[in-house]
Amino acid sequence: MLPITDNVKRKRIPYAVLALVLLNTICFVLERTLGSANSVDSFVSAHAMIPKFLTDAFAAADPKLIGIGFLNLLLSIFWHANFEHLFGNMCFFLAFGRSVEDRVGHAGLLIIYFLAGIAGYVLQWVDAPLFPGLALGASGAIAGILGAHIVFFPKAKMTLGTSLYLIQAPAALFLLTWFYENASGLLSSVSTGVSFEAHVAGFVVGAVSAALLTFSSFLSWWKDRRLRVRVGLPIGQPEEDVTAWVDR
Repeated sequence: MLPITDNVKRKRIPYAVLALVLLNTICFVLERTLGSANSVDSFVSAHAMIPKFLTDAFAAADPKLIGIGFLNLLLSIFWHANFEHLFGNMCFFLAFGRSVEDRVGHAGLLIIYFLAGIAGYVLQWVDAPLFPGLALGASGAIAGILGAHIVFFPKAKMTLGTSLYLIQAPAALFLLTWFYENASGLLSSVSTGVSFEAHVAGFVVGAVSAALLTFSSFLSWWKDRRLRVRVGLPIGQPEEDVTAWVDR
């Protein structure tokens, strides 16, 4: 079941979301072009995060290797194991990211995206520092967008696509179910090849970021309200009128 879109009314074109979808797609084409015919390992292994490599770099106290390790951690956000991996991630991103970008702006979406993506890989490294395999995909970054969406739009509804039909469901219910499944996977000892660490950490970082932004907006509104009351203006008066009264 894939999310298609939400019912949130948007006012701006999601340039950041579209640019990131294009960038992820270009990176996928590059890894397929520069890698071997049967595997991405020949190219991506040199440019993706390997937890054991980062651990060994710190053990050797080599600044150059540490720098390479963290650079690869950042680059891992843009690599994908196969087309299904890319397609699923981009579906989730387009479904939820456009509304989040409309709320926080282009720069705000990029900040949440990269903070969540980095946090996801850091938790994966901390949880399995000696894992010798590749860690790649935008899942953690996109999980951050999901976390932000549930905070910004708790009453939104989603159109979900199945193999036979489309259905509508509360976005919060869908996202909480998704988070529960990933948190359960993180606590389980069964290896599935899914980066539950990236999903959980990214979701939490996105939700916390959105909560902080919401609280900051509330404080600004409360400060403005108190100022209006102090200068004797109606609550609905335009902002510039408040400034004019204060300047007097």
